[in-house]
Amino acid sequence: MDEPKRGTVIHIGDTDIFTWTQNNPHIIFPELIVAAEELLYKDKDEMFAFQVENMLGRKKNSFDFFVRKKEVGETLSKAMDWAIGEEEYELCTRIKLLQEFLHKHNEF
Repeated sequence: MDEPKRGTVIHIGDTDIFTWTQNNPHIIFPELIVAAEELLYKDKDEMFAFQVENMLGRKKNSFDFFVRKKEVGETLSKAMDWAIGEEEYELCTRIKLLQEFLHKHNEF
């Protein structure tokens, strides 16, 4: 699996953002994992993951996705559920390492 690029902008045309997010976890979760790695290993509170842009009529809309330290555990749990279901075992390993890192650093 190729590493997602940091600062990714995804153009979805006139597709509804909610519909797009429901239909594209294979794009969303790898981007969130890369952001979670950067967030945890660099000890940040918040990390930009990616941006989705759509056009409704003549209006351009942008939706930014972030990973936040206070919510990263839940993000990792959801990503792991998806990765197991899709048999993305390399991603599962990366998520497990992040969960262990988070657990280790929350003990102190």
